[in-house]
Amino acid sequence: MRQLLILACVLLSARAALAGAVVATETRHMSGEDTGQVRKGTALFDGSRMRVDTHDGRRAIVYRGDKGMIWIIDHRKQNYLAVERPSAEDLQREAKARLEALTPEQRAAGAAASAAVPDIELRETEIQTRIQGIPCREVQVSRSGERIADVCRASYADAGVSAETFAAVREVQQLLQSALGGLVSDDVRSEGLGAIESFGRIEGIPLRVRAYRKGEIQSETLVTDFSQRALADGDFAVPEGYRPKLTISITGGGG
Repeated sequence: MRQLLILACVLLSARAALAGAVVATETRHMSGEDTGQVRKGTALFDGSRMRVDTHDGRRAIVYRGDKGMIWIIDHRKQNYLAVERPSAEDLQREAKARLEALTPEQRAAGAAASAAVPDIELRETEIQTRIQGIPCREVQVSRSGERIADVCRASYADAGVSAETFAAVREVQQLLQSALGGLVSDDVRSEGLGAIESFGRIEGIPLRVRAYRKGEIQSETLVTDFSQRALADGDFAVPEGYRPKLTISITGGGG
C-alpha cells in the first residue's frame, strides 16, 4: 500500500469553498534500496482538478476531470504522456463488448478469479493522537490476514472537510483499476498514486500511513504542512515548452 495521495486529502477546508488546498508530505523509507531516504511531495486539490508532484518534484500527474484528461509529466525529460479519459458510457460499452466476446468457460474462469481476490480488512484500534492539530484514530489494514498498513484516520468532521471534496480522488481510483495503472511508473506509484487504490476503503481522512510488507515496516508518509489559496488553471497544466511523448485513450486507442 502506498501513501502520498491519501494523506494529501486532509487539506481542503469547508470554510474556504473558493480556495484550493496545497499539501506538503514527507515519505520516509525504512527498507529496500531507498532505506534512510526522505522524499517530499506536494499535492493540489480543487474540485474536479488534482495534481500530485512526487519523487522530490521530478514526476507529476495532473488529473482534469473537467477536461477528461490526465497528464503524466516527467520534469527531467521535459515531456509528458497525455491520456484521454473515457466517459462512463464508453467504459460501460467496452466492458459489455469484452464480456460478450468471452466464451462461457472464460466467463467462469473470470468469475473464479474475481472471487479469489483477497478482501481488505480494517480493524480500528484504541490508539489515538493528533496530527497537524487534527485528532485521528489508528486503523490496522490487512489483506488475507497479513498486515499491510497502519492508518491514522480522522473523521471528515474533525478534519473540517466534506467527502464531496474528494470527487477527483475517487475518479482516479477507478481509473487506476483500468489500463491507466500500467502507464504509471514505479516511483510515481510508490510515492503517489498507489494510495488512491485503497482510498475508497478508508472512511475518513488518513493523516499518516505506515506501510508494511511481510510484517516489517517499509515506509511512513506524513502530512507535514498545508495551506489554502485560489488555484488557477495553470496549476493544473503541463508546463510551457514540454514535449508530448504520446497521446492515448485508456480504452486502447493510440495517437
